[in-house]
This record gives sequence, structure tokens and C-alpha cells, in this order.
Amino acid sequence: MGMSQITNRINGSSMKINGNSIIKLPGEYYLNEDCTADGNINIQIQANNVFLDLNGKTLGCNTMVSKNTKNYGVLIGSVQDVFICNGKITGCYAGISAANTHNLTLERIDFSGNYYMGANLGGVNSKVRFCTFSDITGYEVEAYSIGLNNIGDAACVENNLFLNLYRQAISTDKLLGEGVGIICKPGSKQSMIRFNYFRNDTPQKGSIGIWLGEDSTNTLVENNAFVNIFQPVAGKAKAEIKGNMMWLNGLYKGSYGIATTGGVASDNLVVGYEVPVTATTESYRNIILNTDYSQ
Repeated sequence: MGMSQITNRINGSSMKINGNSIIKLPGEYYLNEDCTADGNINIQIQANNVFLDLNGKTLGCNTMVSKNTKNYGVLIGSVQDVFICNGKITGCYAGISAANTHNLTLERIDFSGNYYMGANLGGVNSKVRFCTFSDITGYEVEAYSIGLNNIGDAACVENNLFLNLYRQAISTDKLLGEGVGIICKPGSKQSMIRFNYFRNDTPQKGSIGIWLGEDSTNTLVENNAFVNIFQPVAGKAKAEIKGNMMWLNGLYKGSYGIATTGGVASDNLVVGYEVPVTATTESYRNIILNTDYSQ
């Protein structure tokens, strides 16, 4: 259903606009009903200081186009101070795309059922809290399935769920790609990723919990839980990785618990991985169990 209504409240007044719309003014917006996009973008935000409450409703993308089409639930421009919360965005190439948005907060959004990525970020000082990224599948151009892509400098990603993110099932073997919960932007710095839960029902090669982009620095990966993720933390970067639980249900050749090219891993519980911590990562006080692959 298109033509959903959003309410804009500024200085106590209210104004309604269509859901398939462009927000060009600062203010507080509330979605009144479920809305499916008429074109390739449902809502665009082109203003600073926007608060968008999805109000428990669902934003969807146009179901009449191919799943290889790049369409978006919310597309945000080069703006700052945007807050989106409380609803579901589904059926899109990317639920939210905000490659150049600074001071963006996403809170209590269900991104399940998008077909390439849940949200694409990139700006400075993004916050993602209490969101769900699950069952992202259907894209055929690449084999990647991504929960949260390209987090930039000073991001805080906490208390989210990343569930059943696998390499695209319908892709060919020749296509590159993995199922990845979080990808840090190459060269990014000073981000925190903590108190998140990553789980696949079945262990599968090509699943990564957190990928640290090349040359990213001072990333804190703390107190996360990873269940049946083939590589919980990996990347060509330095990070502080501490207090995490990594559990692989079974013995799988080629599995790595922590596989980074630098940084420190401490006080982690690592269970079932062929390589619990790579030699290029400084390691101390980690508890490592069930890694006998000699049988």
C-alpha cells in the first residue's frame, strides 16, 4: 500500500505528507501506517535534524521489480543529526542507506527480510542500538549478505541481533562474498562494537561476525556473543577484542575464532575453532576449548 501518511510536528503543529516522499525540513515525523514504495525509494531524508518514528509500522520496497534492483526503504543524503526508530524495513536492496550522513542514530528497527544488506552507513558518529538484522537473502549480483555495512569513525554498535546471515544461497560458486554481520569501513577509527548477539542456526563456511576493514584502528570489540559463526572477528586491521564468547557447535576445518593482522585479544572464551586466535594477534588470558582437530 503506497501513499502512507507521515505526521510532521514542528513547534506543536502537525502536517501530513505522503510516505513515498522526500523530507526536506527538520522536525519530528511519525509514520501512521504500513507503506510499500511506488518507485525505488520509499522515503528520502534531505534535511538536518530529522526524527523519524516508524511507530511500529513497516516500510517496504517495490515488490514488482527484480531483487537485483538497488532500492531503498530510507535513503539519507549528506546531512547530519538524523534519528530513526521503532519499526520494520523489509524487502529492499538496503533497508537504510546513509553513506555520508553524520550523527545518525538507528534504534529498535527490524531489518529482517532485506535482500542484500540491512543498513549501509559510512558517516561519522553513527549509533545503532537494539536493531535486528536477520535472514537477508535474494541478491544474485554478489554473494554477500550483510547486516550492517561500512560503519565509519566513532561509531557505536550495541545490543543488536545478527541472525542467520549466510552467503547468498542463490549465488553461483564463482561469485565472491560471505554472510557478514558488521563491516567496518576501511581506515575507520575509534568505533565500539559491544553487547551484540550473532547466531547462525547452522555453521557454514563463509560466515563472518565482524569484518574489520583494512587499516581500521582503535576499534573496540567487547562483550559480544557469537554462536556458529565460522569467523567471529576477522580483518586486516588492529583492534582490541576482549570479553567475547565465540562458540562453534562442532569441528570445522578452516574455522578461525579471531583472525586479525594486529591488535590484542584478551579474556575471550573461544570454543570449537580450528585456529582460536591467529599468530598475528597478541593474545592473553583467553580461554580456549574443544580445538582437537587431530582426529
